[in-house]
This record gives sequence, structure tokens and C-alpha cells, in this order.
Amino acid sequence: MKNTILAAVIGFSLVVSLSGVVLAQTATSTGITPQDLIGGDPGLLPTSPLYFLKNWGWAIQKFFTFNPVAKAELDLHITNVKAAEIAKLQESVSNNAEAVAKALENYQSSVTRLQSRLQSLTQTSQNPNMTTLLQNLADRAVKHEALFHELEIKFSTSTEINDLIRQNNDYLDEILKEADDKDDSGNFGQILSDVLTNASSSIYGERAIEVLSHLQEVLPEKAEEMMRRVREKIQERIQGRLEEASSSDNGDDLELEDLLEDLDNCGSMPTSTGGWECDDGMWRPESD
Repeated sequence: MKNTILAAVIGFSLVVSLSGVVLAQTATSTGITPQDLIGGDPGLLPTSPLYFLKNWGWAIQKFFTFNPVAKAELDLHITNVKAAEIAKLQESVSNNAEAVAKALENYQSSVTRLQSRLQSLTQTSQNPNMTTLLQNLADRAVKHEALFHELEIKFSTSTEINDLIRQNNDYLDEILKEADDKDDSGNFGQILSDVLTNASSSIYGERAIEVLSHLQEVLPEKAEEMMRRVREKIQERIQGRLEEASSSDNGDDLELEDLLEDLDNCGSMPTSTGGWECDDGMWRPESD
């Protein structure tokens, strides 16, 4: 089981960071952006003296939102916007640790409310609106944890930032566990694996290993299902890449050594693509 998990996380990390036909290049990731999180610019940032206007607007929205699931969706939206604010600050203020720490504290105030809101819900996944909420929770939580991993690397010397990241990750972990409890259909592992395998390389890139490994720790009972589904997606994508490369005149080697070491040196890779052969742990164009 351990080798299967290792193969899956390594493979997924490579697949989402593909460039051209090279499968094992180091990912060139621009990091999590506001576009990845909310599809645009988050507007006012916590460093703005007018930020209170944003909080007022959200307070008014909450006042006129009565359905419990809708309130949870609104709390999730606000938390996601605050994550986008962190991503924006990371881009715009470079290494300003004070500004990023303030944004992380601002995020924490929302993610704790979201956790409390989710705990208070009595609805389960039998409610279609609840199913949508669980899907959105999985998507946002995984993206936020990937963003925080970026910050850990960028601000590795800041004790304050790393403490805030750890606390926020703990809240996200509890939210994922709570979401799993609300899913009485038993499909939350499938939801998480779909979030991971449907992600673009700009969102995860080389962080896929950390994200997926962490999810295994948070929801160990879902690990086997997630690994199986992710592995299937890996094989589908690699087969597609091999077919694309085989139909072109590109003679570049498809370097798969890291992945193939845990996948029996090409033995478990798709064999129906044609035009390629496994040679010393590397996919190469077949010799004439």
C-alpha cells in the first residue's frame, strides 16, 4: 500500500506539471493566484484603510441570508476571498511579512466561523445544496492548503507567519473532517480525488505531493480510494501525452525515471499508445 501511495503521489505531481512531451521536468509554477481562487481580483486588501467597507458589505449579506446551507456557502465565499487577498498580497508586496501576517489573521477569523457554521449544520449530503457545499469545501480547502505551503517556503524564517499557517491548516483539516462526516453517501474521497485530478498545473505543480500526502493524513480512511482514482487519472493522462508525442515529429525523450521506479520500470504504464518503447526506465521513440 505504501509503494502504491508513493507511486500515485509522484505520478500525480509529474502529470500536473507536464510541459510539451517531457513528463519529468521540474514544474514551472507561477503559484496560486487570485484568478485560481475567485476568478478575478479580490479588490480591497486588509492593508487598505477602507477595508472595513468590505466587512460591512459581507455583514449586510449575512443579515439577509437565512438558509443555513446558504449561510455556510457565504462563509465559504468570504473565506475564499480572503485567501485570494493573501495570494494578491504575496504578488504585490513581495516579502512584506507584516502585511501577509495581517492577511493570515484576517483569514483565520473567517475560517473559524466557517468551521463553526459547518458543525452546526444538521443537513447531510442527501440535500442537493449540501452536496454542492461539500464539493466547494473540498475544492477551496485543497487550494488554500496549497497556497499556505507556498507561503511556508517563501517566509520560512518568519515564526509568526508559520504559526498562523499551522493554525489555519488545522482549521482546514477540521473542516475537511466535518465535511466527510456530513457526507452520508460515502463519496467524499471521490470528491477530493476529483478536485486533485481536475486541477490545472498552475494551481498545484510541484506542490501536488505535499497536498495529496497531507490529505492522506487528515482522512486516512479515504486514502485508498483517493489513490486508486488518482492513479487511474495518471495513467489516462500519461497515455494521452504519449499518443500526442507519438503522432508528432518530436524526438525528445520522455524522461520517466522517478515515476517508473515505483511503477515497475514501465511495466504498469499504458502499452497501447504505440510509437514508444521503454528503454532503461525512459520512454523513447521506437527505433526503426
